[in-house]
Amino acid sequence: MKISEVKEIDIVTFLRRLGYHPVRINSSYALFHAPYRVDNHPSLRVNRNHNKWLDYATGQRGDIIDLGKLLFQCDNITDVMRKITNERPIISLSSRPAKDISGNQKTFSNIRVQELTNKKLLSYLDSRGIDLSIGTRFCEEIYYSLKSKRYFALAFKNISGGYEIRNPYFKGAISPKDISIITTGISNPYCMVFEGFMDFLSYKTLHLKADFSFFSETVDYLILNSTSNLNRALSFIKKYELVACCLDNDEAGRKAVDLIASEHNGVHDMSEVYQDFKDLNDFIRNRPMLKSTER
Repeated sequence: MKISEVKEIDIVTFLRRLGYHPVRINSSYALFHAPYRVDNHPSLRVNRNHNKWLDYATGQRGDIIDLGKLLFQCDNITDVMRKITNERPIISLSSRPAKDISGNQKTFSNIRVQELTNKKLLSYLDSRGIDLSIGTRFCEEIYYSLKSKRYFALAFKNISGGYEIRNPYFKGAISPKDISIITTGISNPYCMVFEGFMDFLSYKTLHLKADFSFFSETVDYLILNSTSNLNRALSFIKKYELVACCLDNDEAGRKAVDLIASEHNGVHDMSEVYQDFKDLNDFIRNRPMLKSTER
C-alpha cells in the first residue's frame, strides 16, 4: 500500500484490532489509554474527523504512521506500514532491536544511572506490589533530560546496554532496545520468559514471600521488554530444555506463547496461574498479603 492509503486507515479501528478499546467515544473523537506507555489517566485523543491523534500528557501527535512508530518501536516507515496492515502485527515484528519509543535517539540526554535509593521510585515499586529488596537488587535509578526538562525513573538494563525506564507517568526505553537475560552463571535446563520487567519482579516477589516457584533455584530469566523482541529471544530460548512463559493474558500474549511453542517442544504456558488477571503484576497487586511495605 502507498503511504497515502495507509494514512487513510481508521486509527480507532486499528487500535481496536490490536486489543485497545476507547474509554470514551463519540462521532468526533475517541479517548484511549496511551498503549505505548503507562497511562493511568487516558490521554490519547483520536480526532475521528481528521484521523489524527494527540497525547495530552507528552505532547506527541501525528497520524497512524506516527502512532505505529511508537507502538512497534520502529523508525523504518516501510516496516511500520507493513505492521500496520498486517493481520498479526504484534507477532510479525522484525527481530531488529528497536530504538526508544520517542523515535529519536537524541531525545534523551545527560543520562546518569546509579543505585536505586530514590524514595519516590521506591514508593512507586511498592504501589506495584514489588518487594523493595527485589526492586533494589534488579533495578537502578536513572536521571535524564527530555526536551530540555530533567526527569528520573526506574531503570532496568538489557543485554545491549540500553534501559527500560518507568515511573508513574512514563513508560519508555533508552536505546538500544533489546531483551534482558538474568542467569545463575551456570548451565541449567530451565528458563522463564516474561514480557516486561515488572512481571519478572512480581515473580521474584512471589517467590520470596509466598514460596512460589515454578522451577528450581537455578532457573534463568529472559525478559522480552517488548513482544517486538520475540524473534530475537527465540535464539536464546532454544538452548533450554524447559521454558515457562509468564506472558500477558491477552491476544498478544497468547500468540507469543504459540510462536515460542512452534519453535520449542518444552514450553509451558503459566498464565493459568493468574488467569483472572491481566498479567503477573496485576495478580500480586490484587493480593494484599503480598504487598511490600516502603522502607
